[in-house]
Amino acid sequence: NETATLRAVLDDLQANFVLEGEIHWDAVALALYVPPARSWKNKFGKEFTLDMLGDELIEREPGDLYCAGTHRLNSLTILMRVDAETTVLSPRVRKRVREHLTRVAQILTREQLPDGSWQTDWHYSLSGQERDAFSPAGNVTSGILVTGHHVEWLMLLPDEMRPPDRVFARAAQWLLDALSKQSEDKQWVEQWYCPASHAARAVK
Repeated sequence: NETATLRAVLDDLQANFVLEGEIHWDAVALALYVPPARSWKNKFGKEFTLDMLGDELIEREPGDLYCAGTHRLNSLTILMRVDAETTVLSPRVRKRVREHLTRVAQILTREQLPDGSWQTDWHYSLSGQERDAFSPAGNVTSGILVTGHHVEWLMLLPDEMRPPDRVFARAAQWLLDALSKQSEDKQWVEQWYCPASHAARAVK
């Protein structure tokens, strides 16, 4: 078995980094380990900055294929929190990230479903669309996936940007009830373990 240091893993990530595809977890690693530097180069000599990372994440489709757009928001939130401790973003990008996350948090507060969950259509009004123009899509599984992920990143926001406590309480109660019911089905747990673990972590 081969072993590698964290430094070697980060070097490999930087060397092979591109701004295409699912970069969300790459973005988290880069935000956490690149500072206090603000930039790096890949193996082709192309330079990237944490500003570029922030802009790219904001400009992507709000409901992308990766867990209904929630991974993108988690990455942006971590980038913002890192920047609050060690300045790595320009004033322009810092302002843009905060405004974007604040807007999404406000939309989620306003459009939380009566049962306390969010579904995969949560992002429609972020694009200027009305939810009632679409089917209310979704089921318990998609609700667990989306609601669990949203609660995770919303809890990372600073107090002045977070939704009211009642929003978290309603979401947590829905998740707890849904997970309790779904956990009786072992096949479901095996198939949906990843989103279920996010949801359980959010409830905890």
